[in-house]
Amino acid sequence: HEIVREGLAANLAQFAEISRRFLEKAQFLKQSELLHDAETLGDMRQQEGYDSELQALQKLFQDIVVAMLARETSPAVKRTVLADITRLCVFFGTAITNNLILPLTITFLNDVEWRLRYSFFQCIAGVATFVGMMSLERFILPCIYQV
Repeated sequence: HEIVREGLAANLAQFAEISRRFLEKAQFLKQSELLHDAETLGDMRQQEGYDSELQALQKLFQDIVVAMLARETSPAVKRTVLADITRLCVFFGTAITNNLILPLTITFLNDVEWRLRYSFFQCIAGVATFVGMMSLERFILPCIYQV
């Protein structure tokens, strides 16, 4: 089953991006239908529907990422997720990245497997660029300095 997990991990960011684009296209089609109706209330409901669908989609991928980065998962699967972690951060947004992705990946600094730690250092620059200077200074750098 390990090869299946690695395959999923290798394509997870792409799956997330495709699913978001699909949701956005569906939203566009729904909005174009509303233009014919010209009802403002319908527009507001449509945006709320999109937001809730996006949150549900992000929750689905959060669960997958958590499972992939859990302690029981092999270092190879974790390294594969890290290889495309910046794209996942863009999909999740800053809040989820700060609250979920960073805490999960920071734990890799304590892992005995050196290749996982190396992968962390390869990807953290992209994550830090995405989350910004405040997260870098308050969360990422103090954890790196402790290692």
